[in-house]
Amino acid sequence: LTTWNFSTSPGVIPPVTSLNETFTSCAAPLLGAFIQTSVVGTGQNWKCSNFGHTDNFAVYMNGFAAGASNDNEDWLISPPLDMSAINPFLNFYAKRRFTGTNTKDVLVSTNFAGDPSTATWTNLNVSFASLDTVWTNFPNISLAAYKANPFHIAFKYVSTAAGTSDEWTLD
Repeated sequence: LTTWNFSTSPGVIPPVTSLNETFTSCAAPLLGAFIQTSVVGTGQNWKCSNFGHTDNFAVYMNGFAAGASNDNEDWLISPPLDMSAINPFLNFYAKRRFTGTNTKDVLVSTNFAGDPSTATWTNLNVSFASLDTVWTNFPNISLAAYKANPFHIAFKYVSTAAGTSDEWTLD
């Protein structure tokens, strides 16, 4: 009789040198090349959408469920990105459905290792004040300050039960 003892753990994902995510292979919990992580809340997570900017693919987060806004902190996080050989820029489209007082942020980390609450994140200060129900382009956000080391980009959605929640869709 031979006995094997082993354990598994997530492997180290090698950094990618470019990313053009269209979400065509969106199948939760993997949302294309991105992962979603819920820090607060249950049941409301980033999900695949059939209503993309120019096709049928996007992702969205909505903190409203069961007739009320809910406490949520949900992250959509890129794979590690090694952009050291180029002058990197972030471009994406976003829109909202419904009206809400929730928080939306785009962040960068050079030390994310699986738990967003233990990483150091820098807010890219993308303003979503004019976000509307039609697709808005957020072009040419410079990532040059982060290209010396592999980094992750994250989209963070926070809603509270005391507030109101809208739906945030990204492509």
